[in-house]
Amino acid sequence: MSLVHVRRDYEEACERLCGSEQALHDARRELDAVKRRARVLHEQVATLETEKLTLQELLTKSKDECHRINEMYATRQSALLEENENLKTDHADLAARLQDQEEFMQQMIKEKVLLEMELKDVFNKSNQTHLRMDRSIDISYTEDQMLSALDSLNADSRFSSDHQILDEESFVNALKEDQGRATNMSLFDEIRLSFCNISRHNIINIDKKTESICDIDTSIVSYVAVGVQTENIDINKLCDVKSMQTDIEPYANNNNVHDSSTCLECVKANKYTAKLERDVKQSRRTLMDLESELVKYEDNLDVLQEIVQDGNDRNKILQSYVDGLQSKIDLLEQSCERQRSMIDSLICEKCSAECQTQCGNCELLCL
Repeated sequence: MSLVHVRRDYEEACERLCGSEQALHDARRELDAVKRRARVLHEQVATLETEKLTLQELLTKSKDECHRINEMYATRQSALLEENENLKTDHADLAARLQDQEEFMQQMIKEKVLLEMELKDVFNKSNQTHLRMDRSIDISYTEDQMLSALDSLNADSRFSSDHQILDEESFVNALKEDQGRATNMSLFDEIRLSFCNISRHNIINIDKKTESICDIDTSIVSYVAVGVQTENIDINKLCDVKSMQTDIEPYANNNNVHDSSTCLECVKANKYTAKLERDVKQSRRTLMDLESELVKYEDNLDVLQEIVQDGNDRNKILQSYVDGLQSKIDLLEQSCERQRSMIDSLICEKCSAECQTQCGNCELLCL
């Protein structure tokens, strides 16, 4: 009985040993497969680590590029803002200068209008002076009476030292002595204008061009003395009168003025007005150029903003890629941990199976 029991125990031990060897073989095969999978996983992890480093380098470069673009954008924006402030200041100065120039031009136009009106009044008065000659001419005075009255005048009254026309009072007194009509003042005017045919303010037969455009000269005009004499008088003779001024010396024949005397102040005012108009046009052109430059700067600023926005979008995409890879790496690490735990459990089972096998062999040897 003991031998049968021993044989049965031996057979059971052999069966257990065969089962243990089979289990050990399966465990080894599974361990090899797990090692191969672990090796593949390690290679994948290494590849992912390499990709992670590459992506981190790209992310660092993109961040540096974004920082550089942001700094360039900030610098450019500050420069554009400063230039915009300078342009606004220049625009305000130009606007103020333009307003001052327009006000000055309006004032000059008003003064010009006033001068033209004053000139027209002077012309009207001078023409009215000429028309007053025909008002009342007494023909009761004979030629002998006129000549005797003129002869009664002394040299000082006929040819005044201060370049004045003959004394009217002396002529009237002479007419009184010759029993002329002392109250007729127009006769004296007629004789005076007949001999000299010019007065201080009388200008007739003015050209249409001169009448339409007249310049006023504020310089002091000194007239040449005009005298009368009693012999060889040609009443209808044209008398040349020389007008002395500070800029020109025009000649007028019998008050037939062909060109008006030039007004220096008006010429200066016209030149200054033309200069102001040129300055205004130049300032407007400069303002238009500045506005075009400002538009270009704003366009460049928009382009820089678009570049920065594109860089931010690209950084967001790269960040999403990095996050996805990080999640995959975490999953691989978890799977590796599970594989390690399975390998450890298989190693424990192998050790226990080897221990059981060794124990069975020892028992058999003991028997």
